Amino acid sequence: MVRPAIILSVGYANHIPLYVDAIVKAGGTPIIVYPGLPKSKIPSQVDGVILAGGDSVHPSRYGEDFKRNAPVTMDLDRDDLEWAIVDFAVKLHLPILGICRGCQLLNVYFGGSLHQQVSHEGYSNVHRPQKEKDHLAHAVIARSGHMLSILGSKPVFVNSIHDQGIHTVGRGLKPTVFAEDSLCEGIESVDGDILGVQWHPEAILEKQSHAPSVFRYIVELAKSKMIQRSTISNVLPSCSPLVPKSSAIRTGP
Repeated sequence: MVRPAIILSVGYANHIPLYVDAIVKAGGTPIIVYPGLPKSKIPSQVDGVILAGGDSVHPSRYGEDFKRNAPVTMDLDRDDLEWAIVDFAVKLHLPILGICRGCQLLNVYFGGSLHQQVSHEGYSNVHRPQKEKDHLAHAVIARSGHMLSILGSKPVFVNSIHDQGIHTVGRGLKPTVFAEDSLCEGIESVDGDILGVQWHPEAILEKQSHAPSVFRYIVELAKSKMIQRSTISNVLPSCSPLVPKSSAIRTGP
């Protein structure tokens, strides 16, 4: 069975096993990288990238200071590393999935901007409820793009753990998923190689049938590109990474 290798970029506070389980169940092999990894050490023999949730992207990345009353959270080392990871992935045309913070970082990388506190911008307060991570907070609907094939045309319920949100959309990206209050909840590139979702599908994998589909999409895309590269070069890889058992990987809290 062909299993593409997927960079999983995380923060130290992430519940990493949830992401690992989702990737493994989708047919991929996760390679976990942490903030502070030297850019020269970014794994190169990979087929795709997933950027996990976490602290806010620093507003200097989109030309702003922290606004009054906006939550001040940051991880500058992670911003720096993930910028380089996206550089690397874009250069090699690798598929990328951004989850929550990851979605926001992708948008900023391509020149977009963020609302630092969506509840201060006229949007509903359902986006950061004081509930468990798997609480289904609100509905979203896919209106176009590849997300329409992933989620279907009807509203689906998602969890929600974000203060920030998409403001202006980055170049080459389009907004394709929206919450009931019209806040953008999903972005993607025209070719579908880059996908961002504002919720946490890894935490509702067993609750919502659309959640595994997000991971299957990106892993299957990575697999198809891996096979294409192998066919073109007509050279088989000398070795393959061992497939981890999801229950055996416990690298985070």
